[in-house]
Amino acid sequence: LFGIHTICIETESKLSIKGFVFAKSPKAFAKLSSLDASSITGDSFKKTEDAVLNIGNNVVIQYDDMDFGSQGTSHLKLSGRAPSGANTIQLRFYPIDNPKAEETVTVLEAAESKDYRTFDFDFNQIKGLQKVSFVFLPGCNFDFKNFTFS
Repeated sequence: LFGIHTICIETESKLSIKGFVFAKSPKAFAKLSSLDASSITGDSFKKTEDAVLNIGNNVVIQYDDMDFGSQGTSHLKLSGRAPSGANTIQLRFYPIDNPKAEETVTVLEAAESKDYRTFDFDFNQIKGLQKVSFVFLPGCNFDFKNFTFS
């Protein structure tokens, strides 16, 4: 479960619940919606029920507190579409637990696609606690549904 939810239990016999245990989900390796972002800023975009659409020039979609641990990540699956030509996106990692370390930037190219598809990208391994940003460069027109690191 993510977010705030109401949990109801219905039974026909007596039941005693002694509590719940919740384990923190490894957010960095979960399938995250573009709408789950910590912040979305920029010139032009539209939030819908299941995606961020019409992402244009200088839109930044940021995710805070992404802990890739000691195993790290070096692969991204991004679900989206680029209805009017290829789109250039910067994937930026900002180390949180080491303020002296520099940010890592990888340039991603999402080819034109009229329908939603999964784009696969490899990059140099990233470890530890990071702030992750998707920066959409000039000329973008992208519909961003979700992504997963592995």
